[in-house]
Amino acid sequence: MIHSNKFGEIKILEDKEYFQDKVISLAMSGGADSTLLCYLIAKAIHDGNMNTAIWPMNGYDISLPHDSLKLIKVIEFINNRFPEVDLKYPISVVFDGQGEDVKNDYLRPLRDTLCKQGAYDIWMVGINQGPTLEIQKKEFPTIKRLAGHTLSEQLLAPELNAPFVNQDKRFIVQCYKDLGLLDLYHTTSSCTQSDPGCNECWFCHERAWAEKEVLR
Repeated sequence: MIHSNKFGEIKILEDKEYFQDKVISLAMSGGADSTLLCYLIAKAIHDGNMNTAIWPMNGYDISLPHDSLKLIKVIEFINNRFPEVDLKYPISVVFDGQGEDVKNDYLRPLRDTLCKQGAYDIWMVGINQGPTLEIQKKEFPTIKRLAGHTLSEQLLAPELNAPFVNQDKRFIVQCYKDLGLLDLYHTTSSCTQSDPGCNECWFCHERAWAEKEVLR
């Protein structure tokens, strides 16, 4: 299934035979990116009448007051929209990151162990490339995510299956708008510090920039 807008184009479960009778494990946080990917996968399974299951995997950092806050709500939304799709409740690894960006240090061992046990067949993530360095300097010059303007370590991983890898948040928000899913979008949360967002962290600035480009 192809989804395109003025910001880019992605393909979701295009090879139906490959994904048939498989379990897709999807990294989910309740944020806009992973929620959209889950929705698009569920829609492709529904539209293609496929026997494919989705099993979300989550890293829950108890040191962040609102980490994964909206995860169950967005899963329930998608389950209600596509009740015949086997979208399971998430499995989570719980840890105390003490303010450090170490979620992958805990999530990867869980992912790898479940893969070895044959619990799922395909691993997917909803990470996007982020705004360019030029845009960051213009829109939020004092806020940093990681070195450079992309999430380099994750984006360069050879095993990465990330449909949004060449898109930024504007593509994500435009998809919600085009699909009539702004209610779902506003259910998601990108901020791990407060609800609604703190308006200070990198994730809040990235989201506000995309909304300005698409919704205003």
